[in-house]
Amino acid sequence: MKTNSKTIGFTLALVASTLATAIQAAPTSSSSDTPTSSAYTNQLPPVTVTVDTYTPSVSSSNDTSSTSSFGTFSSNSSTYTYYYRNNYFYFPPTLPALGEPIGRRTSSLLMYMNSPAFSDPITPQLSPYVGELFYPPLATHLHNEDLTRGQHAALATYRGNRAALVSALRTKLESLKDADGPTRERALVSFAREQAAPIDALEQEAETIRADLVQGGFFKSGVAWDDWDAVRSWRLGDDLRYESRLDEFKVIRAAAYFYANLIPGQRRLLQELAMELDEPLTEPTAAVALDAPEARVYFSPETARVFIPRNLPADLGAKLAAYQKEKAALKEEIRAAIYKLDRSFFYFTRKSIMNPLADAQAPRIAALENLAEEIRRGLATVPNSYRPRRVTSSNELADRVEVYMRERQTLLRALQDKLALSQKMFPTARIEFTRIGEGQGLSITANRKQSKSESKKIEAYKTEIALFNDEQEKRFVSLGAMRAAIRADLAKLAPGNTPGGTASVDDLLRRFAREYQERSIWEQYSDYDAAVFEPGLSPGQRRLLLVAAFQTMDPPLPRGSRQP
Repeated sequence: MKTNSKTIGFTLALVASTLATAIQAAPTSSSSDTPTSSAYTNQLPPVTVTVDTYTPSVSSSNDTSSTSSFGTFSSNSSTYTYYYRNNYFYFPPTLPALGEPIGRRTSSLLMYMNSPAFSDPITPQLSPYVGELFYPPLATHLHNEDLTRGQHAALATYRGNRAALVSALRTKLESLKDADGPTRERALVSFAREQAAPIDALEQEAETIRADLVQGGFFKSGVAWDDWDAVRSWRLGDDLRYESRLDEFKVIRAAAYFYANLIPGQRRLLQELAMELDEPLTEPTAAVALDAPEARVYFSPETARVFIPRNLPADLGAKLAAYQKEKAALKEEIRAAIYKLDRSFFYFTRKSIMNPLADAQAPRIAALENLAEEIRRGLATVPNSYRPRRVTSSNELADRVEVYMRERQTLLRALQDKLALSQKMFPTARIEFTRIGEGQGLSITANRKQSKSESKKIEAYKTEIALFNDEQEKRFVSLGAMRAAIRADLAKLAPGNTPGGTASVDDLLRRFAREYQERSIWEQYSDYDAAVFEPGLSPGQRRLLLVAAFQTMDPPLPRGSRQP
């Protein structure tokens, strides 16, 4: 059998690279009692690794080499160099718990441009895909600017199909808002059957997009697990004594989006597990403090966190406990498999373990959804105070208070935006809020060392500021009149608003302000609330609404990083 020099050189180089990789991934425990943290977390991953290789004593008339996107092999060189594809990786923000305050981006473009998030131009393009399982690989492709026309078209088609289904579902929910519980549930069950096939097709479409972005293809690059995995110098289970919670969080989070041979239900469970690992550790007894908030429960659909009433009927409480136990068991099984396979080298090893696990867990995940629906029906009959309520029984007065609070919020935003814009235009001038008549406005004073041309610009700008201040003063006067009228009406209502009849007007106004804030937050959670608690919806509809709710919140998006 003939063996040419090119084959021998390539083979020996590949063996050497494999040994180098194995050495790099081997346990890094030392005899020291205080190993460095860099042994188990990847702070500065190398872009290239060069190792000495054995040069075979085989003659060849040609200097041949083979080049790929992952490395260069040279048969007549004593050096083998492996080039990592040093990608940027983006992961989505965490879904808030139901009713939790949302950290939204400011409405002022200039304020947003000055924020750290603006320094990464990729994040604004990702807003329509928050909550999607293909978010991280898509983000890397957007950063690399290597999406094909076909992939752009597939994304546009997916967004259109998703928007149509969400719109139809919201319209149906709105049309049934005044129906009694049983009638509403029957109508929603019927509508769920109508949307079953299109939603199944949409979820398959999303998985196809994810797989295409990860695996790539002919004339298409991919962003696979190995691209994220290659820059790591540590592995789960290398040394349990020094392994950190952060290490496990990073691997579990990335596995949810990039790991092969997982079904979508397992990916969502891994997302939830990553959220649990990312929860900050607090003072040990903080959860039982008198002023501690009610504990949140991970429920259905996955990653949703909600308040559950404590005093549940015994049978309902038992069902909830069974639900939590089974979900925890499913997550632990996937976690254990990933822990084991994190040190595996061959793809077929991962496939041989993950495929049977997916087959075994699929019916259990479906059964878990059925159990969640039973719990949901039970919760519909249990009083729950998680929704904000109005302070007074006077709807007309409550509406007036909400109008007042909205107007006040709009006025505050206008002042803040104008301040930010002015400071952006004249960064060295003194610009601040000042009292103007019965309200607040802006004042601007030139720096004493300002150039003449800049001082002229400021003097001209003062005319614009004066017009702005006049408009704001009128709005302050109008709000003051609204406030006085509300206080007068509350004075008549105040004695009957508390059990002891001792609520003052100021007490009620503070309660109204707090209530308005809660109700304003809650308006953004209508889809979230329906996705979790509305009986009659299908699991696919719930997932669709939860993703829509997350996108409506418009959360700040984390920037990309080369760190795993």
